[in-house]
Amino acid sequence: MSGFDLHNIGKLVRSLRKQRGLTQAVLAEQTGIDIATLSKIENGHAMPKQSTLKSLLEKLWFDPGDTMPLFLSAKETRFNELKQKIIGCGDMQDPKNLEKLSSFLDEAEKDAELYEDDFNRQFILNVRAATLKFPANLAINTSWSRDGLTEEEIIKEKESFSFSAEVAAKLDKAIELYCEAMKITIPAFEIEKVEEYYLSVQELDIVGNLGNSYYIKGENDLAVDLYKRLEKSIDSDYRGSAFIKAHYSRIVANLCNHLLYSYRYEDVVEYANKGLEKSVQLNLPMIPILAYFKGLAMLHIIYKENGAYDVPKAEEAKMILRDAYHGCRLIGRVSTQRHIEQIFAKWLKTKVDGTPLKDERK
Repeated sequence: MSGFDLHNIGKLVRSLRKQRGLTQAVLAEQTGIDIATLSKIENGHAMPKQSTLKSLLEKLWFDPGDTMPLFLSAKETRFNELKQKIIGCGDMQDPKNLEKLSSFLDEAEKDAELYEDDFNRQFILNVRAATLKFPANLAINTSWSRDGLTEEEIIKEKESFSFSAEVAAKLDKAIELYCEAMKITIPAFEIEKVEEYYLSVQELDIVGNLGNSYYIKGENDLAVDLYKRLEKSIDSDYRGSAFIKAHYSRIVANLCNHLLYSYRYEDVVEYANKGLEKSVQLNLPMIPILAYFKGLAMLHIIYKENGAYDVPKAEEAKMILRDAYHGCRLIGRVSTQRHIEQIFAKWLKTKVDGTPLKDERK
């Protein structure tokens, strides 16, 4: 622990707690630490045990592996190095990357000292499940989820689509691993009761992957239900910490996405509006993404009502999509920018700024 004294550690914990908008009482309750002990830590009168410090930093949404390596044991340092290799493998659509990722996971699983740690094992299972889910993702991306299909074409391809037995078995195994990973930290975990749990960042990621897995299996109603209960849970008063609120906009964006898959456009607008209002109030991320979902759903509704996209009623939707486009540029969401460009080109026959498309035949 050389380089950090009691006062510096206390200042770090106190600063992070205030940034998250938490009182000492709330943080003490969330971490199971006596409030008197927490006060002593913050005031530099007590040195927390490593397990206590790790718990505090996790609840304060801070990864000690990023900038505080002196807090880590040799085992934790070794795992963080391996974790960075795993994260750095890149796009899983490249078979070479997938092969590297699998080898790093094998290495982690064979290290008994690393694998006995609950947090480490949960992370490894989550990534392992993603590698098993990938073939199913790839299959739908080259079928009914590919760009350029009309809604009618998507529905038709979905009806005739099926996975190979091998891919289906891998997807089922991925779902099994996601549930196993959750039960490491929440032994009584049941997906049907997700609103009853206080989830960490890592757990939220795993639950999100479960929702995506249900969608891939053709059980999108389960994914919608999952995200609706998560949204309701996080929005409730008793879960009002800044830590969990920071993920509210992400949850709503995922919910809107799954509602779009079910063609429930009015519900998309309703939840996008709710997400936008709260995100603006709390200065949360994902505002351009939520605006994109709202504008896209509005255009779908307009088309169903009018049989055309470019009608006077579409002006508000176009304005929202333009704002989303520029917002996505600022936050680096290139893929969403491209989707918006495609919407304007395909449906509205213009560029995003409203200028006509060039006639490529000339």
